[in-house]
Amino acid sequence: MMFSGCLAYTVSYFTSLSEAVSPLSPAIAAFAMGLFANVLASFYNHRSAVEPILGGVQLLVPGSLGLKTVLSFITSSGTSSGSFLYNIFATSLGVSVGLFLSGMCIFPNRRKRVGLMTF
Repeated sequence: MMFSGCLAYTVSYFTSLSEAVSPLSPAIAAFAMGLFANVLASFYNHRSAVEPILGGVQLLVPGSLGLKTVLSFITSSGTSSGSFLYNIFATSLGVSVGLFLSGMCIFPNRRKRVGLMTF
């Protein structure tokens, strides 16, 4: 779980350094973290892929993102409200898409009759 978090942070950090890939850094980091978690779960049948994913998501969606934008929203006259909503929406959508695509590439269980979305 700790390695998954470190992997997500490292991929997110290095992808955010590039200007062209910076908006996609949460999606790429979530994809890498999901691939690692699904490979780990497929090799160890008794383990779930949820545990490493939760450790990585906690590093991908920091509370400081919301804190910085709320503080800038309070101190200014409301010009950053659009950027606040955009940052939150883009981060959550990127994490969702990255985890979905990693689940499509490598399915965590080897059993054939298991649905992807089971409740």
